[in-house]
Amino acid sequence: MINIQETIRQVSATTDQVASAAEELSSVANETRASVQRQGSETDQIAS
Repeated sequence: MINIQETIRQVSATTDQVASAAEELSSVANETRASVQRQGSETDQIAS
């Protein structure tokens, strides 16, 4: 039977994993946004 301390440790570890994944997702989103902006700028240059 899992005791309360082990449950808390598991929740803490999972929370750390979620936080890490959120940071990675944020980084990827920022890179994607920058790429979209750059592509839009390049498209504007070609169109003009």
